[in-house]
Formats: sequence, structure tokens, C-alpha cells
Amino acid sequence: MKIKRVLIVDDKEENLFLLQSLLQGHGYEVVTSAHGAEALVKARKNLPDLIISDLLMPVMDGYTLLRNWKADERLKTIPFVVYTATYTDERDEGLALDLGVDDFILKPTEPEPFIARINQAIAKAKLTERPPVRTPIAEKASLMKEYNEVLIRKLEEKALQLEESNRDLQKEIVERKRAEEALLQSEGHLLSVVQTAGDAIVTMDAHGKVRFWNGAAESMFGHLSAEMVGQPLIGVLPERFRGGFQHRPKQSIETGQLILGQHPVETIGLRRNGGEFPAEITISSWKEKKGTFSTAIIRDITERKHAEEEIKKRLRELEGMNRISTILRTATILEKMLPSLLEETLAIVESDTGAIWLFDPTTGTLRRAAARGWLAAMENTVCKPGEGFPGGVFTTNQVHVSDEFAHDPRLHALPGHSIPAGWGGACIPIQSEKGIIGIECVALQLPRKISPEQVNLLVTLSEMAGTAIQRTGLIEQTTNQLERLSALHAIDTAINASMDIKVTLGYFLDQVMNQLRVDAAAVLLCDPHLLILEYLAGRGFRGNSIAATRMRVGEGHAGRAALDRQLIHVADLMHDPVAQPERVAGEGFVSHTAVPLIAKGQVIGVLELFHRSPFTPKEDWLEFLKTLAGQAAIAINNATLFSDLESANVNLSRANDATLEGWSRAMDLRDKETEGHSQRVTETTLILAQRMGLGDEQLVHIRRGALLHDLGKLGVPDSILNKPGSLTEEEMANMRRHPTLAYELLLPIEFLRPALDIPYCHHERWDGSGYPRGLKGEQIPLSARIFAVGDVFDALTSDRPYRKAWSPDAAVDYIRENSGKEFDPRVVEAFLRE
Repeated sequence: MKIKRVLIVDDKEENLFLLQSLLQGHGYEVVTSAHGAEALVKARKNLPDLIISDLLMPVMDGYTLLRNWKADERLKTIPFVVYTATYTDERDEGLALDLGVDDFILKPTEPEPFIARINQAIAKAKLTERPPVRTPIAEKASLMKEYNEVLIRKLEEKALQLEESNRDLQKEIVERKRAEEALLQSEGHLLSVVQTAGDAIVTMDAHGKVRFWNGAAESMFGHLSAEMVGQPLIGVLPERFRGGFQHRPKQSIETGQLILGQHPVETIGLRRNGGEFPAEITISSWKEKKGTFSTAIIRDITERKHAEEEIKKRLRELEGMNRISTILRTATILEKMLPSLLEETLAIVESDTGAIWLFDPTTGTLRRAAARGWLAAMENTVCKPGEGFPGGVFTTNQVHVSDEFAHDPRLHALPGHSIPAGWGGACIPIQSEKGIIGIECVALQLPRKISPEQVNLLVTLSEMAGTAIQRTGLIEQTTNQLERLSALHAIDTAINASMDIKVTLGYFLDQVMNQLRVDAAAVLLCDPHLLILEYLAGRGFRGNSIAATRMRVGEGHAGRAALDRQLIHVADLMHDPVAQPERVAGEGFVSHTAVPLIAKGQVIGVLELFHRSPFTPKEDWLEFLKTLAGQAAIAINNATLFSDLESANVNLSRANDATLEGWSRAMDLRDKETEGHSQRVTETTLILAQRMGLGDEQLVHIRRGALLHDLGKLGVPDSILNKPGSLTEEEMANMRRHPTLAYELLLPIEFLRPALDIPYCHHERWDGSGYPRGLKGEQIPLSARIFAVGDVFDALTSDRPYRKAWSPDAAVDYIRENSGKEFDPRVVEAFLRE
């Protein structure tokens, strides 16, 4: 059972300690905060199960915290409990209820009733049918007036309490002064101690002039005691800091109170040679018969400041790396991931200029994928390896550090790659398992120079980015495949649903434009007798010229595609002699693709695609275009030959299943140790399902689900998937996400939804100890229970990176022993039958 986390907010340490002890004693994990602002930061970073807050606190009071809590989409459903006794009356509770508090508890409360109310608040939040979340009423003027009145009243009451405390403090100060006077009686001993102290100790008279200057002060400031006695202390402070200290001793004399006695103030010291250094100064005042004096204890905190800056720097780096790690781990689209990656990288090195280029193997060029500062202003976004600003670094595959890019002989700018003077930095290769895939560049304006530590950090980040880019590319590829498969299925459904060819083609062209990212598309119908191509349907055209299309087969690019039965792509339509500009006058098209529509060996039309910007098709784009062209041909043929539709649908279904088998084999090939696993376990599962009496329709979905059961492992890094040893907790948590990833990938595909049970639930266990949802018994879908037995049997009898294969008899014994624990007893019984 997960331990519940409670966030306690109170500015008094004793209250925090008592509440923390009580809650931890009842099994809760406790996080503490001294005020509301700190509590919001901690809650947003790691969501608690409940918050307990006082009302009157510094920085941010409990009412303001409650308002911010209920306004936060992630926090507002988490129960908020007020626990207070600070000047409480009925108006306090009423205001809290108006602001949306879930419970209001007055101090003191007996432990058991208090814990009971906390348990009740958390239990309500866990209910499946949870009552509506308490919503604060609208912040009208009356509510804000009530809020201000309550807060002012509390502050007034707090001020009275502080006055009383101050009087007590005054008494304590008087007593302390008496003790100090007694201590000064042993002046000789004290002087010896002060002279040998490590901190500078200085005594001043009522006018702020130095009366005593110890040895440490001489060493620290470079002034001898004889030089400083009679001089004002502010003379050893830079002039810009003197005004803040000049009147403080006088204030101490008038009030009779210690100044900064318990709270040292940081300032800047001035050495005799004019050098400055960070210092910490504490000033207190005391009286004797000769008059009123002040004592200043000064400490050189240079080393501490350096350490603090280094710690802050490291903290910024670690926080930045954590944010980058989150971006790289969660991103599924490169277009969104890369700008965020660049932004966080630049923040770590405190720069506003940088860029990322990725290598496109299809075109053999580097494409700028994200940029900031003057690197974003470069006109040329594409260059070849060895050319231009990033190309030279790409060919060497080495980290390149430059004091100034503009004067670096190894970097040659192309036209449009203007490099301003006064900028240096580093260019880091981005590596993946397949080699270099891009370049990341970070620029700093002189006199700043990139440090070796920053270069090492950038190398680490680029290695992380390379793995993430490769993973995201695979996810995008899989997602595109799934979207395209879904589009094919949707088109298939539209073909079946309508006999109106224009309605069907209209839907088809919408899918074409969406999936292939084209600017316009048209379908030309072929008259088999006259060998004439005529316009039938189109999308994305600004004018109507295309609708007048009537050409002979062999005429123009579309006619040649029909005649040669081959796809034709024209990259520069404006200067192509075969183009027919009158057909697309005023459209601004740059590239043109034509693919014949062939059904049953006959050319029945041509699908034309147009782009208004330069476009070079990739192999998968062309393959999908051909698939879409096949569907368009089916749609047209369906209008006249409805009897052939059933056969076309069967072929499409087989193509889909073949695609699923291809994915299954591709997933198995990713893990050499489990090659062929999906095919084997699918066959075993189908045999078991038949033994248990499942029908043919169910077997179809079981087969698809079994083939795709490990689809989610595309989101699992190879370092975890192929790790030879045991997985860490973090790695195991990553691995256990693959059923959920499979569910999220397959859910949008309507025809695969009946097959989701196996990919989503095949790691659930009969006794409820499985994942991802901890289903138990017959809560687990039957198909997943059947698959689990076959999956475990095949896994146990196969070699894995972390162990050798078991014998079939040993695997059968394991399944028999875990019947009723891991496996459904009925499925095990069917499995054991001959």
C-alpha cells in the first residue's frame, strides 16, 4: 500500500515537530514548510495527498495559500485542512469555508480525533465516486473585504503579542547587559582573547569613531590600529555602502537596543590597497560610565561566498539537467522537444543564443531544427556536411570550442550565415547508437568564455539528447504508422458506408491532405474507351482552373503517370517544360506529384498532389502515397463494381494484419534475445483460446492483441530492454510503463480497440499483484489471462540477457505451481490438457 504524503505548513518549529511526530506515528510520510509560498513550490514539485496549514504566517498566510491552492488545476482536488488556534473566531472559519477549505480544525485537539478527521479527508479524496471538490465562491468585493478584515484583525492581535514578547526581550537584554558588565571586569583576560580572535573586532564610541582595533582587523583591512583609532569605521566600507551604516550606532544609543546582534548583515569591506571583499558584520551596543559604545564583529566571507556561488551554480545545473531529463523522457514529438531542450540548455550556461541542427539522411543535409538569438536570424536553414557554420563540425564529429566564431579559420560561413564579431562558444556533436545525428551550438558574448566544465556538461546533455531524439524518432515513426493505419481504416470505412463516389473521394482527399501534408490534391478519372483524364474531385485549390482539366493519356505529368503506370514527382514545377501552367494558374505551386490509380490491372485515374513550397518526398511518404492511391482506385472501382468491394476489404484487412505482423517482427528484432517471441506466443495463445471455446471473431482480436502485446516497449530505452543484469527500481518502473504506452498508442485506432486487452493487461496477475492497474481475478480480461500463460511459457523457455532458457518441463511446473496466484486456474487447466 502506498504511504500517504501529508504537507504541513506552520511558521513555528515546535508546531511542525509535534504534528510531524503525530502523523509519522500513524504511518504518514510528512513534508514540512515554514510558509505558504514554500508549500506551493514543494506541492507542485511532488503532489501530496493532503495539506494541513496554519493561518497566520510570514511571506504567505494560510488564506492566500488556500486561494492559490484552489486556483491550481493540479492541486485543487487535494484536500486542504486548516489547523489553527491563533486568535480564532467564527469569522475565521467562515472565510476559510468561503475560500474552499475541506476541513477546519481548532487547536488543541486530542490526537485520536485529529487523526480520524485527517483519515476521513483523505478517504473522501480516494472514493471512486468522489463528491464534488469544494469550490471557492467567486471572489467578490465582499469576500475580499472579509479576507482583509480578518487578516488585519489577526495582524493586530499578533502585534499585541509581539509587544508583550518585546517587553520580555527588553528585560532579557537588560539582564544580558548586566552579565556583559560583569564579564568586562576581567578586562585584561578579555583583551587577550579579543586580540587573538580570528574575526576583526572593533569598538566605536557614540560618534562612530574607532576606539579599539584588534590584530585580525589589521590583517583583514591592512590598516594598523594606530592608523584607525579615532577614525570612523565606515572608512573601511566602499562609499556606496556607507550611508546604510552611518546612522545605525546612533539609533542603538537612542533605543538602547542591540542592532544586528543576532542577525549579521552582509556587506563589502574595503582594504587599504583599494581591494574589496565580501564581509559579514554584527554590531551591538553597550554602556559604561565613560559613555555608550558599539562593538562590531567583522568576518571575511570570501571563501564562503565562493562556495555558495559554486553550490548555486551546481544547483542551477542540476535543476536544468533535471528539467532537460524530464523533457527528453516525456516528449513524443521532435518539433516540440528540441526548442525546449535548447531553451533549458541555454539557461544552464546563462546564454540566449544557440541552435540545434539535425542530419536528414534522405537529403544528406543538416537542417536547423531549433534556434535562438542571432543563430535564428541566419537565412540558410539547410547546409551540407562540411559546409557552413555547423557543417564543418559535423564532418569532424569532434567537440569544437572557439574563442570567437567570426575569426575561427575552421568555420566558414555560407551566404546568409552572417556570424557577428565578439561571440564564441562551443559546437557539440549529437550522437546516437547509429552515429552522429546532429550538432548543438551554444554561443557566449565576449568577454565571457565557455569553461571546460560547461563543455563537459554540454557533452553530457548532447549524449542524453541523442538517445532521446532516436527514441522520439521511433515513437514518431510508430505514431505515424498508427495514424496512417487508422486513416486507411477510416477510408476503408467511408468506402463501405457510401456509394456516392464524390462523397467518398471528398473524405479520401481530406485524409490525403492531412496524412501527407500537401497543399492541394485532385483525382482525375480515366475514360478507358477515349483514354481521356477528367477532373473528378479536389481539395485545397484557390481557383477553379483545375476543374476544367481534360487531357489525353500521355499528355502532361498526370497523363504520363497514367500511360507509364508509374509515380512521377516534379521538384520544380515552374521551370518544367512538360508542366501545363494553365491548369494551376494563380495557385503558386512549386512541386507536383502524380500517381496512377490502378484497379484490377486497369488504370482508372490519377491522383495529383501539389506543394506551394519546395518538397522532397521520403521513401515512407512515397510508399504511403502508393497505398492511398490503391485505396482511391478501390473507391472509384467500388462505385461501378460493388460486388468486388468485399474482396477489396478482405485484402485490406490482410494488409493491416500483415502490417501488424511486420510491427511484431520489428519489435522482436529490436531485442535479439526474444526474436520470434511474438509469433510463437501468438500461436500458443490462439490454441489455448480455441481449447477454451472462444469464437472466430474473438480469435481475430486475440491474434492482433498478441502480435502487438509488446508495442509499448518502443518507449523503453535499449539500455534497459537489453540490460544483462537485474533492473534498478527506476529502470523497472520505466519497463512497467510499456503496457500503458501500448494502450495509449493503440487506443486511437478504432479497429484495434477490441484487441487492446492483451497489450494493456497481459502483466496483470490473478492474485492482484500485477501491473499497471493491479487487476485481480476475473477483473482481468479473459484474453489477457489466456495470453499470460503462453507468454510466460515462451519467455521461460527462451534465452534472455539475464538468464538461460528453462526446459519445457521446468516451465510447465512453474505454471502449475503458480495456478491461482499468477494465473487463472481454468486457463492453466486448459494449458495442461493434451
